[in-house]
Formats: sequence, C-alpha cells, structure tokens
Amino acid sequence: MAYATFTLVLRTQENVGSSLHPSFHATRFTYDLCVVLTRRLVDLTSRHRQEVELESERAKQSQSQLEKTQMARERAHKQRVKGLEEQVSMPLKSEDWR
Repeated sequence: MAYATFTLVLRTQENVGSSLHPSFHATRFTYDLCVVLTRRLVDLTSRHRQEVELESERAKQSQSQLEKTQMARERAHKQRVKGLEEQVSMPLKSEDWR
C-alpha cells in the first residue's frame, strides 16, 4: 500500500512539470536506487539459496557414498577375519585327531 501511494505521489509530481522541487528529484533517485538494489538483493539471495541447496545435495551424496564404502570395508574385514579364524581352527582340529 505504501509503495503504491509513494508511486502515485511521484507520478503526480512528475506531471506538474519541470518546476519540481529539487528534493523531489532526490527522493525519486533514492526510490529508484532502492528498487534496483532490492531487485539485486533478491537475485543474489535466490542464487545463494540455490548454491547452498546444491552443496547440501552434494554433501548428502558424498555422505551416502562414504557410508556404502565403510559398510563394504567392514564386510571385507569380517570375511577376512572369518577366513583367518577358519585357517587357525583347521590345524587345531587336525591336531585333535592325533
């Protein structure tokens, strides 16, 4: 509402002619600058949000891959331990037969 009112006042003052008070021109410049800077801020914020979302997704994918790798290593380790335990128990069983 304030935006629309301000715009209406500016347009009305513009229609009065070139005899506008210098403060009007300063006010108009300030208004235009605020509009431009606000748009720029919105664009930058949007772009930053997208970048953060992409980085978050990459981090999730990386974490998932790390978890899969860790589980594969744990399985390989367990298999290796089981194989070594079987190697150790075999000679003991053969010694029991003596």
